[in-house]
Amino acid sequence: MSMTGQRNRVSNFYQIGLGKIRKNLGKTEPENMEGVTERVNRNGEKVFELVSDYIAGKIIAVEMEAPEAGKEDFGSRVNVTLENAGVKAVLSFKWDSAYGRAFVFASPNINLSKEIEFEPYQYVQKNTERTKTGLSLIQDGAQLDWAFGTKANPGGCPQLEKITFKGKDAWDNSKQLKFLEEKFNEFAAKVKTLNDLVANEANAPEQPEADDDFEDF
Repeated sequence: MSMTGQRNRVSNFYQIGLGKIRKNLGKTEPENMEGVTERVNRNGEKVFELVSDYIAGKIIAVEMEAPEAGKEDFGSRVNVTLENAGVKAVLSFKWDSAYGRAFVFASPNINLSKEIEFEPYQYVQKNTERTKTGLSLIQDGAQLDWAFGTKANPGGCPQLEKITFKGKDAWDNSKQLKFLEEKFNEFAAKVKTLNDLVANEANAPEQPEADDDFEDF
């Protein structure tokens, strides 16, 4: 094994939060504030971000990132590496969330040979005053349908289970998350297989031209 090597690092990192695509610029106000949004985070700190409605690119890698030690309550995150016109970016979002579920529900319908748009949303429903959060995956100008996870087509996805915790009713999604993780791993393996094949074809040596001086006997 070689002592040195190359790593395919990506410097463009985006997150999904509050129904938008967000790129963190830190806590120091940039000299050029054009297009930059100022926000106070949950810790009461002022942060600066680039906020977009969507992000688009071909999916070239997908992974599940476990939380750091001591931060287990934050939960795992999904990291999707996208490539657009030779530029790579990583989109990160919480696994146990409306974003994570929507991604897995639609994943079987994703055409990995084409670019895809990730367009999160968040709004307050007028009739219930509840906040509606989710993620639309758009390809060829149309939103992808869920392959399973709907009332009409559950596809084996377990429903939430009502339990009592400390005297209060709550909904347990443990079985559903286990099912979705299996589906996620299947999709991640599909992404890896396809992109390994593309990489091998790109790095394959050119075949020599046939030598017409030889005859078959």
